[in-house]
Amino acid sequence: MKKLHKFANEYVVSLFPVFMLPMGMESGTRRLFNWPVKIPFIIENNAIQWLYEPTNWQIGHSRLVGRIKANPKFLSQAFKQMVRLGQRQIKLGTHLLSKYRTARNAELFKYYSQFVQQNVELYEYGLLLPLLDYQETTFLSDELHKILKRKGQDRHFNLLTTPGRETFVKQQEMNLLRLAQIRQPAVLAAQIKRHTKKFCWAYYVYEGPAVDEQYFFDALRDLRQRKISPRNDLQRHAINLRGIRQKQKNVLAKLKLTVYERELVSLARDSVYYKAYRRELQSHSYYLIEPLLAEIGRRLHLSLKQVRMLLPPEIKKALTTGQLNLNEIQNRQKLLFYDYNSRKGPICLSGQKARAFINKNVINEKLNLKVKEFVGTTAYPGKVKGKIRIINSPDQMHKMEKGNILVAITTSPNLMPAIRMAKAIVTEEGGLTCHAAIVARELRIPTVVGAGAVAHVLKDGYIVEVDANKGIVRKIK
Repeated sequence: MKKLHKFANEYVVSLFPVFMLPMGMESGTRRLFNWPVKIPFIIENNAIQWLYEPTNWQIGHSRLVGRIKANPKFLSQAFKQMVRLGQRQIKLGTHLLSKYRTARNAELFKYYSQFVQQNVELYEYGLLLPLLDYQETTFLSDELHKILKRKGQDRHFNLLTTPGRETFVKQQEMNLLRLAQIRQPAVLAAQIKRHTKKFCWAYYVYEGPAVDEQYFFDALRDLRQRKISPRNDLQRHAINLRGIRQKQKNVLAKLKLTVYERELVSLARDSVYYKAYRRELQSHSYYLIEPLLAEIGRRLHLSLKQVRMLLPPEIKKALTTGQLNLNEIQNRQKLLFYDYNSRKGPICLSGQKARAFINKNVINEKLNLKVKEFVGTTAYPGKVKGKIRIINSPDQMHKMEKGNILVAITTSPNLMPAIRMAKAIVTEEGGLTCHAAIVARELRIPTVVGAGAVAHVLKDGYIVEVDANKGIVRKIK
């Protein structure tokens, strides 16, 4: 077996739903371009470390690029499939809310299996973008930079890759600003109730928790304390959105691109939007399926967290016979390794077996703790100095203060309260479509992504200079 490398981290994660990613990645890439791309992972103490084998991903990336070069509409059609399948998940999750309470155990597992199967099908298309935007071998951003540099217009890269559509998280923020203008307490309470029903899942990601009405009341109080003018912010956002669309139109007219080049620009911009949109659709579906998981837990006398550490065959067996391996669940909550092979099925190791496999097969790269300069990619330009806070998970957000520089391995929607306070963002994860790059454009915050081991080397309280014009982060003291 070839050695596995680490390439991305996420936090607040259990086996469900991430066991579906390797299934969708392998089946989708095998079907679409006849090469099974693998994405095993480690979960340790509620955090996931995604793994890859470089040759496997490089071949998959090359085949995907070949499909797009031969026919750019291949990717735009994949975007349409993402939307269709994601909306199907929302519909299924909503439908099941009225089913699980009275369902027999066999029916309950049928609903669970249906959700899993449909979500795997969604991942078959949804994971094309991470493969396309993979590490040093990105495609859309590299091609667009080449086109713009050739025409002496590379300064327009960020403009041309900024979506003209709002994510659900952005819609939530804009609606909250509208609510902040309401002065009648009874009217505000009713509107907050509606707002919560619509957006409580916005920061849910894989397993929440969903936010409640009090969260949004606190968010309104925070707006007042920071003396933010809702009216001015709403007007500024509307003007910026219209301005972006018009500027994009003007720049494209001036560039005189070929049909193929215009398609690449469109794909680059759409990829930023659809990666976030796909994740939001799935986040919403995971929120909707939580009651079904809780019902399974109630019948098996398990916590929600324990249910999320089971695989489908184990749930079926438990619902059918009542048999469970509680020690295995406990071991998985501490450490597990997971991989999937369509011909052999899942490989799930826990405890000492997982540790031995990881030590033997996963490369643990040594860090240079003395490095003082990190080079990444500009996601949004600007240059600032400030004190950093390392924020990788929601339970670390209490450290964040207005005007700090947020440094993370990667960001996700559940870190948005901290991100809004940041005057700059720096992440280890890179790529045109990573979450930090998307919110950087939305919030217009200087941001550098793909900045090496920055979150592992730097410490809370360090003073750094973020030169997002050049993609450089320097430790000052």
